[in-house]
Amino acid sequence: MTLTRHGCNVLASALLFLGYGYSTVLNYFTREGFFAPHLPPRALLVLLASVPVVLGLYYLIGRGKRWAQALFVALYLMSLGVTAWQDTHRFPVPAFQGELQLVNQWGQYLLHGAAVVLLLLSFFKQAPAQDTSR
Repeated sequence: MTLTRHGCNVLASALLFLGYGYSTVLNYFTREGFFAPHLPPRALLVLLASVPVVLGLYYLIGRGKRWAQALFVALYLMSLGVTAWQDTHRFPVPAFQGELQLVNQWGQYLLHGAAVVLLLLSFFKQAPAQDTSR
């Protein structure tokens, strides 16, 4: 069984939504993100404003919008590059808060990485031929 272009997009979108939910649950237990104690109002507003943008991007990926797929892949690759650059230049690393934080971080890398692979596959798959016999 092979994945079609649409199947790759839908599966990638499902992985991204799964990752968002996964991260939200683990953020509750690690007290990060929305659940951080003493979160400044400005940071809360930024988080609240980003939710519809991120979830909308995931939805548009599932609907097959190429610009949304390309934007996500570009942002993902850029974030990996920035993280690698920070790691090699010895920027201060936040204090280790426990195993759940590590599980959250690596779970996100795996889910987003798998979604990027599916999106890259969808870029190279042929679109179904249009019926022009009418």
